[in-house]
Amino acid sequence: MAFDALNDSVLRRAQPEIGSALSVFLHLDMLPAAVEKLMANLLRLATTAVKEALDTSSLPIEAEDGKSRVALAAQKAKVYT
Repeated sequence: MAFDALNDSVLRRAQPEIGSALSVFLHLDMLPAAVEKLMANLLRLATTAVKEALDTSSLPIEAEDGKSRVALAAQKAKVYT
């Protein structure tokens, strides 16, 4: 429950609540474990967000002229080399 409060506060960027939650973990001698768990959760969320942002599966495979995007990229690369 305390970890959920810390996690929610961080996601909402609520500094006073973050400070209070960290203070609770400090007094319970659990601060390093709580921060480690929080960082792992934030890393997981960031990884998921990046994967979703860079997911090309929803893009059309072919361009309007019928050439594949890979072929167009290769063609452009040859022009610049």
